[in-house]
Parts: sequence; C-alpha cells; structure tokens
Amino acid sequence: MSTSDNNIQMLVQHLQADIQQLQAELARVEAQNDQLKIDINVLLQKKEDAESRAATAEQTAHETEENLSKLRALAEGEYKSVVAQLFKEPSKKAARQTAASIVIGLVATIFSVQYSLRRSTADSVALKRDLFSALGESASLSREQASQELRNTEARMTQSVQSAFQQVLSKPPSGADIIDLPRNVVLQRTAGLGHDLYFRVTVPNDAQRLDVRLWPLVGNADLYYRFGEPPVPNAPADNVCASTRAATEMDSCYTIAPRAGDWYMRVRGATAGYTTFVIQAVF
Repeated sequence: MSTSDNNIQMLVQHLQADIQQLQAELARVEAQNDQLKIDINVLLQKKEDAESRAATAEQTAHETEENLSKLRALAEGEYKSVVAQLFKEPSKKAARQTAASIVIGLVATIFSVQYSLRRSTADSVALKRDLFSALGESASLSREQASQELRNTEARMTQSVQSAFQQVLSKPPSGADIIDLPRNVVLQRTAGLGHDLYFRVTVPNDAQRLDVRLWPLVGNADLYYRFGEPPVPNAPADNVCASTRAATEMDSCYTIAPRAGDWYMRVRGATAGYTTFVIQAVF
C-alpha cells in the first residue's frame, strides 16, 4: 500500500472518530432538548392550572359581586325599616346614633368585600404574568444553549478535519511517492489545488551549480527544494528554497556548489482545478 493510500486511510479514520464524537454531541443536545420539552410541558401545565384558578377566582368574584348587590339592596331595605321604626321612638337622638352605627357597619362590610375582590383578581393576573414570563425565558434560554452547543460542535469538527488534513500533508512521502528527475531532462506533470508532487535528483561531487526550474503551462504551481530530505510543509524555512511566483513566470531555485547527494523538490498546485507544469534540474 502506498503512502497516499495510508494517508487517505488515516484521514478516513480521523473523520470517523470525529463523526462519532459529533454524533455523541448531537445525542447530548437531543437529550437536553428532550429535558427542555419536559420542562416546557411542566410550565404549560402550571400555566393551565393558573388559568383554571384565575377563571375560578373570576367566577367567584362575579358571584360575590352579585351577592354584594343583593346585600346592598337588603341592607338598604333593612336600614330604611330600622330608621323608620327608630324614629317612631321618643328619643330621636338615640335613633340617629343607632342609624349611624348601622351605616358605618354597612360601609365597612362593603369596603371589605370590594378589597377582597380586587386582591384576588390582582393575584391571579400577577400569577399568570409571572408564569408566562418564566416560560418564555426558559424556552429562549434553552434554545440558545442548544444552538451554542451545535455551533461549538461544528467548530470542533472543522478544526479536527483541518488538523487531520494538515497531518496528512505534513507527513514525509515514501520512496514510492517520489519521482526521479534525471539530469537536464524535462518532465511534465499535473497537480491539483493544494496537492504536492515530490521529485528527487542526485547531484555528483563535481557539480558547480544546481538550478531547478519550473514552468507552468496551465494554472500555477509553487516550487520548493531541500537537500537530504523532502521539503514537506512546515519544514524549517532556513534550509528550504521556495519559489512562489505568478502563473506566467518561471519558478526557480538555484544553489552554487551544491552538496553531493540527493536533492528533493516539492511542487504544489496553487490554482483552482488542476495545474500542468514542466520541471527540469540542471547541473
């Protein structure tokens, strides 16, 4: 199995692990959503109970109002009867005092009943308002938490995939993935965007110079070379030649009195789609 196949297999394994992690995250979010549904149902039940109690309170208030009207009518009739009877007595002063006591008691009773009615209605309205507010805030907060969890999971998934790709791209190629570049021979190859092709040229002891040239025919490509080992991405820049000119220009790496041994070139596709180029090593 070639290194490319191994890299692809490693990438697939990374992606499968990330997918499993994502599925676990989604399952956790779904569990939170299920709990949210339960909490919302509880709040809805409380709201219905509050509405039922409010309706009962309103019915009670209506009945009390009717009873109060009857009480007023009855009290008024009884008051007139008592006052008429009292004023028949010789002592008008005593009659007036008795009538005043009755009026004060009646007014106090009426005010007491009205205050109770207003208090009951205000409490039911406040209860409904608080429940609706709690229900809305809880649902909004839970939805925001679920959305944030999904965004965090997506970000972790993207970062993991990028990391997996970077590991594959940064891994040195095996010997089977390196193309031998004979002296002064022009080779034509094609590379996709972000895809690397590796070449190797063996320089003898008496070489006075090493000039590696790359001409893009279609698209654009970048040239890197290094002595002794392939110039993989993230290699130290101080011992890697890099030529990244525009698509219409020739890329070239040049060394005077090069060391004898194997020199490695990396050509990376740098344009959308595919790049076709020719490469040559002169020494």
